[in-house]
Amino acid sequence: MKMIRPVSDLRNNFADISKTVHETAQPVSLTKNGYGDMVVLSMDAFENLQFEAKYISSCRRQNEAKLTDKRYSSKEVLKAMRDAIGGNRLYNLEYLPVALQDMVAIVRYISRELGNPAAADRLATELIDAGDSIPKFPYMNSSYTPINH
Repeated sequence: MKMIRPVSDLRNNFADISKTVHETAQPVSLTKNGYGDMVVLSMDAFENLQFEAKYISSCRRQNEAKLTDKRYSSKEVLKAMRDAIGGNRLYNLEYLPVALQDMVAIVRYISRELGNPAAADRLATELIDAGDSIPKFPYMNSSYTPINH
């Protein structure tokens, strides 16, 4: 049975409302000027309600996970989180076309001419990782000063 009482009863009959919510484990709805204004619950009922909501949400997520084969790598998850907050960088690193050409030429030489594609791949990864660290720590190294001013 739904309990509906005027909000003034909260002040005038607090003990009765408290007893009702504890004994019945049901909420008491309070009205103000004839319209619903708030709900009073016992702490146990509130905690049970929160637990049920979390349980239902967890079940829903598990069912959604069963409906798809899509999985994400940790790098994809990290990128999505950073994109959600606008990235974690104050600066962006941009490569000039000549830098791209030089890096490609270097790893191609190591891979083909020296016959060591594994070393070329390691170098390529280290170059990109080093470049990725610059926006995170822009003052770690001295700034580039062109020879021709």
